[in-house]
Amino acid sequence: MKTNLMNKNLLTLFLILTIPVLSNSCTEKQKTDERQELPNKTGNTVNIQDLIGSTYEWKYKEYTYHITLTSDSTVHWKLIKGDYPGATEETDTYVYSQLDKNKIFISWIEKSGLGISAVLDFETMNLYTHGSQEGSLYVNPGKIKKIK
Repeated sequence: MKTNLMNKNLLTLFLILTIPVLSNSCTEKQKTDERQELPNKTGNTVNIQDLIGSTYEWKYKEYTYHITLTSDSTVHWKLIKGDYPGATEETDTYVYSQLDKNKIFISWIEKSGLGISAVLDFETMNLYTHGSQEGSLYVNPGKIKKIK
């Protein structure tokens, strides 16, 4: 009797633990697929792969950069306007997530250790950048514009 009760309890525990995992893994595929599409300013939906090779101007109050996604994992950036004491051009590894139909979140760490995290809003063409280095944080809003 104790063995049957113990087996039932183990089966119940197994089901309780595995059903949410299986359910979550089924919905995760859908979320991944949804993250692959990005709308542009015209409202048309483009695949993230369509952004590879395109160059965007990231314009801030004091600085302007040209940002090019050179692959699905590398970004090339170059300072075009402004005096920045650090590097002015570099290629780094990035990661991204689609936040909704109009926004992506992209992050990379530069060779200097500067961490860049930015939300690009393709509906408003606004740019929300956060940076961190050696315990310091900053926020730098700007605008994005496709230049090629």
